[in-house]
Amino acid sequence: MMPTWLIYHFASGTAYFTGAAMLGLGAGLSFVGRRAVRVSAHIVGGVGVVFVILSATPSPLWLYAIWGATVLSWLIVGTMPRLRRSTLAIATRLSMLAACAGAAGAEARYHVVPSLGPPLHDSLYVLGDSISAGIGSPDDRTWPQILGDRHGITVVNLARAGATTPDTLGFADHVEAQRAVLLIEIGGNDLLAGVPADEFETSLRLLLAELDGSERALVMCELPLPPFHNDYGKAQRRLATEFGVTLIPKHMFASVVSASGATIDGLHLSQSGHERMAEIVWTVVAHGFRLR
Repeated sequence: MMPTWLIYHFASGTAYFTGAAMLGLGAGLSFVGRRAVRVSAHIVGGVGVVFVILSATPSPLWLYAIWGATVLSWLIVGTMPRLRRSTLAIATRLSMLAACAGAAGAEARYHVVPSLGPPLHDSLYVLGDSISAGIGSPDDRTWPQILGDRHGITVVNLARAGATTPDTLGFADHVEAQRAVLLIEIGGNDLLAGVPADEFETSLRLLLAELDGSERALVMCELPLPPFHNDYGKAQRRLATEFGVTLIPKHMFASVVSASGATIDGLHLSQSGHERMAEIVWTVVAHGFRLR
């Protein structure tokens, strides 16, 4: 079984940065003339490629294409003895270093913890699935309950266990407050059910269009993604830009479910998991509320 820390490393997207660093290290090592070092450089770079791919980071296709071209050029030139000390070889190594730094820099903005503001909102509505609705003991308090009680704000939890994105359509009818933060924690069940990414995007767009309002703040939890499901993340990021949604970085949720004792089955939150989830959500939304 894969160690929890390694699962977190990939699910959180951190593996993307590790892969970029390993590719950059490989490019740097290939400046060394010794054969053993050159071989090591290609091995390190190869592992870096695997990390980047398995991280399922939803970077734009054009960025992956440019990065892939620089990696391929570096590998090809590195296998040609007559070119290893040439200007072309130096150019491919420097291009690799620049591509790694550029890719990591472009992705880093999605890992910065955002903050709402100014404090114009009176209530928080949660639309989601069992992560927010809870499936544990009836005595357990879900993270929306904890957050509301702890910080003295009105929280309306509309989450339902097992909900998919289409199931949330129409939830806007239950959102009565205009000056509200609407937090969307949805999509995990779509992903587990194998719903195509374009269908997920269609449903999510309809939901955001229903919820959108001039005095509302939309917040959405970015989904931790398994390998080769980048398109789900691309859909979330596209729609976040289109509707002005604040994205909670996936590393924040991944840090909750990967913590010791935070889940009852590896995914659904235990009481301590709900406590941790309340903390990370408040980190993002706190400045959007007029506290009593």
